[in-house]
Amino acid sequence: MPLSRRINKQINTQNCQVIATGDENNPTWIFATTNNQSILKESISNKELGIINLLGNSCVVEGILKCNIDGNDLKIIAQNGVWNNRTSKSKRETKIRVFFKYIEPKLKDYLSKVVWEYDSTRISRG
Repeated sequence: MPLSRRINKQINTQNCQVIATGDENNPTWIFATTNNQSILKESISNKELGIINLLGNSCVVEGILKCNIDGNDLKIIAQNGVWNNRTSKSKRETKIRVFFKYIEPKLKDYLSKVVWEYDSTRISRG
């Protein structure tokens, strides 16, 4: 995607900012919270990030949502039945550490991935 076909400014919404980075072969957009919020929860539908020119017969576009985290960035904001008021603080902290050791590597790869393929030779005309 040529740089001239991508947004070259920030998109700001109430709780999110989108910043275009990367190069023509690897365009990247960074989605970040505003106002030092710890949770990114936003819908930015109908916002154009760029335009792809199909120069050949086929094209593959991958949309990958990744997050850069470590165990210190993770917080449990709700739990159901894992512990109660009688659970000791050390037992609760041990359960949290074990959970984060399990979940952290899974979050480093990616959270979500969408692959879009276009092949004009497979399109039926007529």
